[in-house]
Amino acid sequence: MLLLLILGPAVRFTYLLFPERGFGEYLVNIGPIQVVNNIEGIDNWYYVYFYHYFYSIGELLGPVVTFLGVFLLFPKKYYPSYLVGVPFGYYSSMLIHRMFFTQNNDDFYGSFQNAVSVAFIIFGIVLFFVTDKYLSRNELKKQAVVARIAGLIKVDGLSWGDKEAMLNEEATKMIEVDNELFNRKPI
Repeated sequence: MLLLLILGPAVRFTYLLFPERGFGEYLVNIGPIQVVNNIEGIDNWYYVYFYHYFYSIGELLGPVVTFLGVFLLFPKKYYPSYLVGVPFGYYSSMLIHRMFFTQNNDDFYGSFQNAVSVAFIIFGIVLFFVTDKYLSRNELKKQAVVARIAGLIKVDGLSWGDKEAMLNEEATKMIEVDNELFNRKPI
């Protein structure tokens, strides 16, 4: 929800963090710390100032972050959620084109050719697939520990004292796995 409702719209306005007419001769000029501004004002840079650069990419960076937030709203291992990778990949291709390959107005308003855009769409789907697998790994660990604890309780022929020692061992394993409900300190 943070990505979707707060960061997605806010990233469009990052250009407001930079001065409209650039930083001048130095990017940072604080006492003995001076960083020369070798980026702004270069003749071959299309945007001239960071303000204009972030203003231009903000309209594409906002949807990329928003689509990532929409994907994270879906439940884990919900395969239709990978369809969000299609607009994510398309906007990512337009964003990368505008960030790096702009030299004139035709380039600015254009985009990659279709093959590169399709590659970015496939990349978006694969990225969401890998993210989903990574996010569900902790869930599988928790389910495995819970299943072992339930199995230990149901074992016949063991005294409660023996079961208790094994249950304590499994419980300490469960504490080590991240729990989204609350944070516990290891015993």
